[in-house]
Amino acid sequence: MNAAIDAIAGSLIVILMLPGALFAQEKVKPLTVCEILADTKRFGSTPVAVLGRLDCPSSIENACYLIEDRCDQPVVSAHRTWPSKIWIEFIRPAAPKSKVEVDQAILSERLSVVHKSTKLGTHRVMLFKDKDGLAVPDRWSDQPDEWTLAYGRILITKALQHYSGAAAALEVNPNDMRHLKDEEYPASRDAVEK
Repeated sequence: MNAAIDAIAGSLIVILMLPGALFAQEKVKPLTVCEILADTKRFGSTPVAVLGRLDCPSSIENACYLIEDRCDQPVVSAHRTWPSKIWIEFIRPAAPKSKVEVDQAILSERLSVVHKSTKLGTHRVMLFKDKDGLAVPDRWSDQPDEWTLAYGRILITKALQHYSGAAAALEVNPNDMRHLKDEEYPASRDAVEK
C-alpha cells in the first residue's frame, strides 16, 4: 500500500513540476562564428545562436554567410584553410519563429568580441524597379553591413563544403534571424573603443 501511495505522490510531483519545466525556458547563449568553427562537431545536433557580420554577395546562388574577418584558430581540414564564414541554408518554406530567448548579457559580450575581429563596412546591392509589372534591375547601391544573430542547426558535409566554400552551414528559418544595431548594445562598442 505504501509503495502505491509513494508512486502516486511521485507522479503528482512530476505532473506539478512539468508546467514549470515547459514554461521556464533556458536562455540561449549566443556564440561567434569563430567559436562555432573552432569545434564544429560539438554543435552538430543542438540548435545554436550564431553571431557574425551578414554577407549576402550578389550572385546567381543568392547565398548568405555569417562572417568574422579573422579567427585566432583558422579551420584547417584536408590541407586547406577555410574562410571564417558559415553558409546560411534557409529552411523553405519558412516556419513560424522559434520561441527562443537569448541571454542579452552574453550577446553584448560576444558582440564586443566580434567588434574586435570584424569590421562593418558597406556592400553592394542591386536595386530593382517595376517595369510593366516585372521587377527589372535598376542600379547598384551601397548598403551598410550589419551584425546578425541567427538561430539554427549546424550542418557539416563534404558536399556542403565543396558547394558553399565554407567549413560549415547553419540551417536557419529566416524568421529566426535578428539584425542588431550597435546603438542597441553601446557597451559592446564602448569596450572596443577604449
